[in-house]
Amino acid sequence: MKLHQYSLYTRQYQGFTLLEVLLVLVLMGLAVSIVLPNLKPDDSDSVIKTEARRFAALVQVAHETALISGKDLGIKVTDHRYEFMVWQKGHWEQLTRDRLLVPVTLKKALKLSIRPGESVWKEALEQESKNNGILLSEKTDSKKKEPNLFIWSSGELSPAEVTFAADKKNGHQQRIILHETGQIELKDALAEAYL
Repeated sequence: MKLHQYSLYTRQYQGFTLLEVLLVLVLMGLAVSIVLPNLKPDDSDSVIKTEARRFAALVQVAHETALISGKDLGIKVTDHRYEFMVWQKGHWEQLTRDRLLVPVTLKKALKLSIRPGESVWKEALEQESKNNGILLSEKTDSKKKEPNLFIWSSGELSPAEVTFAADKKNGHQQRIILHETGQIELKDALAEAYL
């Protein structure tokens, strides 16, 4: 009988239980999830790519929203922020009743810039503003907000190139090219340099 008790005693302490292994894995996962975000800087390539992809996706949502709702939309872009606007009651207002198209503020280490595309669309808007006194004017009031990018209910976009980059010089860049037809391209400036 003592031999039987000895074999049960040695079996009991030969290895770890499944519960103990799972507990160690959960604790390691928690430690990694706390430490890993602190290792990446705010201007890392992955953060820039993520922000650029988010902007491109939101522009696509805004484009579809303009088509469905029949309202002209715009995007006001500054160095570290962009917000969506709607043309109603004869002026531009911030879009407030949309869960996805909310203002986005970038981290301080990131910078946003915009370069207008073809000048044909801008000339047409200026001519329309002279005729009707709406949509676009050269004189801008500091209190009055007007978008840099336009998304018309007809499905057209104002062509432009939007660049997300690290605030420091010679950092990684992601470019979003908006075509007048509504096509949106996401280009990696670093990958293009090697082509």
